[in-house]
Amino acid sequence: MENKEILNRLYETIKELPTTAEYKRLMRTFAEEKEKFLEKVGIQNRQELEKLTDMLEEMHNEINNQCFCEGFSIAVRLFVEATYKEERDV
Repeated sequence: MENKEILNRLYETIKELPTTAEYKRLMRTFAEEKEKFLEKVGIQNRQELEKLTDMLEEMHNEINNQCFCEGFSIAVRLFVEATYKEERDV
């Protein structure tokens, strides 16, 4: 199994972590603003707006996945470097 695939599977297991109060507040604000926008552009455009917001969410999920993988890789390298001892150090 390729390393990136393993990290992706690991990311999927932690993806649904509890959200913060700030995140929940921002989510409510976004939903309210989205509804106000729909009133301006018309309900008939709801499907197009949903498509755009779905694409935006997919982009955010991808960047979150990349950040997780990069952070995990950095943590592993730091751990290896911190615990590695050359033969002369033993």
